[in-house]
Amino acid sequence: MQLLTDLDVSQKRVFVRADLDVPVGEFTVKSSQYSGATRLTNLKNTVDYLYKQGASKIIIAGHIDRPE
Repeated sequence: MQLLTDLDVSQKRVFVRADLDVPVGEFTVKSSQYSGATRLTNLKNTVDYLYKQGASKIIIAGHIDRPE
C-alpha cells in the first residue's frame, strides 16, 4: 500500500476522501471535548502536508451522518 508521503503531488490536483461523519447536533465550540474533532484535526494535518508539498488544488469530499 502506498503512503501519502510516497506520492509526488507537486503541481497536481489531489482528491481527498475524508470520513467526516460527525453528528452536527453534538458538535460544540469546545471541540477538544468532542472526540469527533480528531477527524477534523487529522484532515487539517493532511491538507497542510499536501499544501506544503505543492499540490495545485486540494479537493475534499466527505459526508455528514447517514442518509434518511
